[in-house]
Amino acid sequence: MVLSDDAFKQLSHSIACVRFPLVFAILLLHAYTSAPHVGSGTYFHVLYPFALWFGETGVPAYFFISGLLMFYSTKSYFQQIKSRYHTLFIPYMLWNGLFLLAYVVAWKAGFGVEINHKSLDDFTLMDFVRAFWDRGDWEWGNCMPVLTPMWYIRNLMIMYLISPLVYIVIRATGPLVPIVAALFWINAHSVAFVLQTLTMFCLGAYFPINEINPIDFWRQYKIHIIIFFAFFGLSDIFLHQGIVNLSGLGFDIALPIHRLALIANTFFMIWLGTYLYDRGMRFPHLSKAAFFIFCTHYPINAAIRTLANRYPQWPDGVHILLYALSVAAVTLICYGLFRVLSRYWPWFIRISTGDRG
Repeated sequence: MVLSDDAFKQLSHSIACVRFPLVFAILLLHAYTSAPHVGSGTYFHVLYPFALWFGETGVPAYFFISGLLMFYSTKSYFQQIKSRYHTLFIPYMLWNGLFLLAYVVAWKAGFGVEINHKSLDDFTLMDFVRAFWDRGDWEWGNCMPVLTPMWYIRNLMIMYLISPLVYIVIRATGPLVPIVAALFWINAHSVAFVLQTLTMFCLGAYFPINEINPIDFWRQYKIHIIIFFAFFGLSDIFLHQGIVNLSGLGFDIALPIHRLALIANTFFMIWLGTYLYDRGMRFPHLSKAAFFIFCTHYPINAAIRTLANRYPQWPDGVHILLYALSVAAVTLICYGLFRVLSRYWPWFIRISTGDRG
């Protein structure tokens, strides 16, 4: 489907309104998962709505947005692939390369460095090559490159490459592919990166391939979207707080409800983008910084969280406060670095973000 210039501009700007909140969600998630866990049940229960219910929404939502925008674009397949070479492949190689270089420098300086539990002393040339793909272990599709959040970019590049096949299958079968993929994903107890990628990218692609105007859809069904968002969100949080427990009756529904909540959160966030755009709330500077923050936050976050969790015996209240402070610190450091580099090294920002800054 080809949207009018005004409609596509409105869609793009509406999505831009939530680019930073979705990256912030990823920061909330990684602040919880990037260092050894501390605290007791209170720590988990308090942080679950932030770190996992909302935090795990960021990447699925970005897959959905990518599928949505790809098939609304008026560019040909080859024009899109050429564009993605600059906006995805070059930043992917650059950031993984810089992170791998940091490992090598530390190794040469005499530190005992491991990547995916393998010492650099034992690395072969192929191990260094695979560090850009899966760090030596495919893990049934749940693998990550040396800069681990970049698995999203890797999987997204694959989806762009096979997008003609996605178009043909969805055009022929309608919502069958995203529905089937979603059924497997919501019940997959592994991390399920591949299923998440396929589900959310194809779900986003379904709209333009079947000629559904997203702006009209979100405005027409906003009440339904809000209701589903609230229902699955509350159900997800209640199940993981132990408020509702059906496992004793033979029902293990916490994982499917959580994954369905991520889908509902995605639809809500896109609706929120249109709501903010309609009211003139655009946040252009934060939107431009979002990709840079995504690329740079993980090592900074891991270092800060490791320090914050150095004393696991401290009370849960202290660790919850340290969690919040570490998220704020990582956000400010990454955003500040983006502003400084934008001013003094704008060429680096252009290259490293695919000219998003």
